[in-house]
Amino acid sequence: MIGYAYRPGLSAAPQTMMILLLILLALPLFLLFLLRNQRRAPLPPGPPGLPFIGNLLQLDKTAPHLYLWQLSKHYGSLMFL
Repeated sequence: MIGYAYRPGLSAAPQTMMILLLILLALPLFLLFLLRNQRRAPLPPGPPGLPFIGNLLQLDKTAPHLYLWQLSKHYGSLMFL
């Protein structure tokens, strides 16, 4: 009969590899969780923006100072853009 030959030394390898893989996947997730939950200094108030470009698309091309003036009326003289 041709088939699977039992090898006692290799039977624990799949379980060991699975546990190692789970640890290697869980460790970065745990570190990311710790880094995200650290207390950060509060930022000044400001309108929500898009990632990487912030509020660039909301600025008026002809008169950006008017948009910024409106934001200063709402958020104050110091704001996070």
